[in-house]
Amino acid sequence: MKKVLFGLVAIVVCMVTVFTMSSCSKTGAIKSAVEKINQGTPKETAGGTTLTKVEFDEATNTVTYNYEVAPEAFASVQQLNALDGYKEYFMNSIKDDASIKELAKLLVDVKGAVKYVYTPKGGSDKVEITLATADLQNLLDNKIDQTKIKACEEAMQQLQAAAQQQQQQQTEESVDGTEESGSEEESTGEEEGSEEGGSEEESGEE
Repeated sequence: MKKVLFGLVAIVVCMVTVFTMSSCSKTGAIKSAVEKINQGTPKETAGGTTLTKVEFDEATNTVTYNYEVAPEAFASVQQLNALDGYKEYFMNSIKDDASIKELAKLLVDVKGAVKYVYTPKGGSDKVEITLATADLQNLLDNKIDQTKIKACEEAMQQLQAAAQQQQQQQTEESVDGTEESGSEEESTGEEEGSEEGGSEEESGEE
């Protein structure tokens, strides 16, 4: 998931570059930047995540990044987003990037928001992370709830430990299954050998 965040940062850097070069209104600059970014989509970012489209809703001044992720990775995205405090963790991961702050300033000025939408490739389910105007202001003021971040990090560690334990268990079961299969083959071989020996003895007696 961290790779996905780095991908987001790279996209926003491009967006803010367009903002600083525009002399039109702030909403107009945002709209122009979104249109320019869409000229380069679909764009694959870190971790195999693909930016499919960026949208700007002028009615709400909301910038929406639409991403596709591999089906096997989407379950992890769902798990992370369901954790209490994940939004704060997400904000904390991007708060020190200068380009993120520039975008946040522009959106705060127009009472806007940023939304990240993730869908599995070929699927219709969605995971949404929304940073409202208040969230963006907290990001700028570095007023992100550290208690929630810590709780989220602990929950993520538990998820990782559980996943590792499950993987280890599956590996052990696979090894046990291979050993049992080998034992069965040996047993079958011994039985066949015994039967052949018995047949030869009977033939000798005749």
